[in-house]
Amino acid sequence: MNEQPIVGKKTSVRLEFIVGCIWFLVLGVIAALVAALFLVPGLNPFTPPPQPSPIIPTNTVTVTSTRPPTLTPKPSATIPPSQTPTPTPAALDLNNTSQIKEIHKLGKGVIGQIVYSPDGSLIAVASSTGIRLHNAETLEIIAEFATDQWIASLAYSPDGKSVAAWLPDGSVSLWDTSTSELIKTFAAPSENGSIRVTADEMHNVTFSPEGQLLIAGHGDGSIHIWDIASGELRTTIKASETSIQGLAISADGKLLASTAILEGAVRIWDAQSGILIKELLFEGAPALNLNFSPDGSILVVSGAVYSKKKDSVESLVSLWSTQDWQETKTIQGEEGGASRIIFTPDGKNIVARIGSSLSVIEIETSIVTHTFIEQTGYVHTLAVTPAGNSIVSGADDGTLTIWDIASQTRFVSTHEYSDRINDMILSPDGNVLVTAYENGNISMWNAASQELIRTLNTVDSSPTCLAYSPDGVWLAAGFEDNSIHIWNSGDGVEAFKLEDHSGDINDLEFSSNGMFLASGSEDKTIRIWDMTDEAKMIQIIKDNSGQVLTVSFSADNAYLLGSTQEGEIKLWETTKWKQLYGLKENTFTILSLISPDGQTFATADFSKLNVRRLILGDVLVEMETEQLGIESLAYSINGAILLTGDAEGLIKVWGSGNGFSYGELKAHNGGVERIIFVSDGKTLITGSRDGTVRFWNTR
Repeated sequence: MNEQPIVGKKTSVRLEFIVGCIWFLVLGVIAALVAALFLVPGLNPFTPPPQPSPIIPTNTVTVTSTRPPTLTPKPSATIPPSQTPTPTPAALDLNNTSQIKEIHKLGKGVIGQIVYSPDGSLIAVASSTGIRLHNAETLEIIAEFATDQWIASLAYSPDGKSVAAWLPDGSVSLWDTSTSELIKTFAAPSENGSIRVTADEMHNVTFSPEGQLLIAGHGDGSIHIWDIASGELRTTIKASETSIQGLAISADGKLLASTAILEGAVRIWDAQSGILIKELLFEGAPALNLNFSPDGSILVVSGAVYSKKKDSVESLVSLWSTQDWQETKTIQGEEGGASRIIFTPDGKNIVARIGSSLSVIEIETSIVTHTFIEQTGYVHTLAVTPAGNSIVSGADDGTLTIWDIASQTRFVSTHEYSDRINDMILSPDGNVLVTAYENGNISMWNAASQELIRTLNTVDSSPTCLAYSPDGVWLAAGFEDNSIHIWNSGDGVEAFKLEDHSGDINDLEFSSNGMFLASGSEDKTIRIWDMTDEAKMIQIIKDNSGQVLTVSFSADNAYLLGSTQEGEIKLWETTKWKQLYGLKENTFTILSLISPDGQTFATADFSKLNVRRLILGDVLVEMETEQLGIESLAYSINGAILLTGDAEGLIKVWGSGNGFSYGELKAHNGGVERIIFVSDGKTLITGSRDGTVRFWNTR
C-alpha cells in the first residue's frame, strides 16, 4: 500500500471507480485497527503493558550483619493484558509488618527418615519442611504435606494407605497418602514435658505388623502405643530417662526394641504387656539405632562408639539372636558411626553406611558384596525397596539417590534438599547469596534466579560464619577447626588462610571501609586482620570472660563491639584498640548488634532484648521477648525496626525506640540463623537450621 499504482491520463472512469472503492475499504480497515489499539486494554502502543513488580528490589549496599544488602531483581515474564498487575511491595515499617508474606523459598529442607511404600511405588521422605512422597523410579514429587512441621521420623502403614509422622512435641500425626489430608493426631501425655530433638538418625514411630496399633517414642523417655481406629492410648512404657531415639517391632508383633539418647543401652520389651525382657549395654555409645530382621530372629544394633585407645569414634554393628539374646556377630567398623541397618527382604544381607562407605554386607560371611562409591555427601538415612533390587539414600548435602544393587550404580538422584544452614550472607551488589552448611559446604547462588553458581572447596570442617568485604572482592568464612578462609568471590579461588585462633570461629565482620576484618572465637579472643596488607594480624584482644560470640563495627569504623557467652559486653575504639567499657549481664549467651546510625546497639540473651547507647552502654529500652533462645538480630535500614529470630523458627518485630511488639512471623521450622534487611526496606531474607532460605515482602 505504500506504492501508488501508475495510471495513464486516459484511464477509464470504471477503473478509477474500482480503485477508489478499494482505497475506501483499505482506509476503513486501518481506521478499525487504530480504534482497536486505543480502545482495547493492553493494545495501545503508547501505553506500556502492565509489568509485574520485581520479586526482589534493586539497590547497591554494603553487606555485613549491621548493613543489610539488596538483591538484583529476578527476571519475570510480562503479565498478559487480561491479568491484574501484582501490587508493588511497600517498604516495611511498623504499620505494615502484619502484611509480610513469604514470596520464595530456596531449598526443601533437611532429609530425615526415608521409607518405601509397601508396594514399592513411592518413597516417603521426612524432612525439616514436612513430608514428601516421591515416585520411586523418577524421584518426582507426587505429594507434599505437613509442611509447617519438622518431621524427623515417619512410617508407612502396612496397607500403604497412610503415613505416620513423629512430631518434636512427641505427638504423632496420621496422613492419608492418596489425599494428603490429616486423618488424626495422637497426642502423648507427659508429666515432664517434651525434649525437642530433630536428629538425623531418629526412627521412633512405627506401626504394628497388622496395622492396628501405632507406636511412638517421646521426649521424656516414654513409649506410647495407640489403637488407631479409636485413637485411644492403650499402653505407656517408661523406657528411659532421656528422649527415645530408635524403635523397632518384630514381624510377629511380640517384641519391641528401643534406644534412647546418651544412654548406650538397648531395651527389649514384651509389646503386649510392656514388661522389660532384656537390656543390652554398649559402653561409650551415645547414639544407637536398631532393627529386626524380616523373620524376627535377629536384632541388629548400630551406631557410634567412642574408642579410648584411639581417641576417636568408630562404627558399631552388632547382631543378636532373639532366641537367647547372645551376640552372634560383630562387623568390624570404620572410623565414624554407622547408620541404621536395613535388611534386604530375604534377610540374608544388611545395607548400611559404615564410616563413609555405603555397602551391602552378606550376614553369614560378613563380606561386603556391593559398595556404592558415587555418593556426593555423607549418607545418614536409607531404605531398601520391597523387591530388594535397589536402595534409596539420603545424604547430608541434600542428595536423594536411588542405587541399583546389581550394577552398584546410581540410577537417579535429586539435589532438592539441603543440610542445616549455619550462616548466610549477601554480596554488596546484591547479586550473590552465600549459604554455609553444617556438612562443610559453602554455596554461592544467583540471588535473583536462585541458581547455583558454585560450591567452594572447603576444609573438612563445618563453616560457622560468613562475611563479605564492602567492595565485594573478598568472601571470608570461619570454621570449627579454628581456621578462617578468604576467597576471591569473583572466581572462588582461595586467597588467604588464617590459623592463629585456637578455638572455633564464632563471628566475622569487615569494617565498612574494608581495612579490617574482626574475628571472634571460642578461644576468648578477638583478632584484627589488616586486609590492606594481605590479611596480616595486627591486634589480639584478650581478657574476655568467655568465648566471643559476636563482633560488630560501628558504621563510621570508630568502634568495635563484642559479646561473649558469659554475658559480657565490651566496646573498643579502633585507633589504638583501647577498651572503653565492659558490662556484665546476669545471663549467658549474649548477642549484640550496632544500629545503622551507630548511636545505639541491641543485645539479646536467652529471652531478653535490650537497646543501649553505644558510647555509655546504659539501657534505653528493655523487652521480654518470651522467645525460646534468640539466635539472630537484625535492624531495619533506618534502625526503627528490630527483628529477633529464635530457635523455634519464630521472628518477632520490635520498635527499637519504644520496645513495643509489632507482630511475629512463623518463618521457619528450625532456628533462624540470619536475618537480612534488604537496603530499600521492602524485602527480608532469612536463613535457618531447617536448611531453607526464605524471601519475604509485603506484596
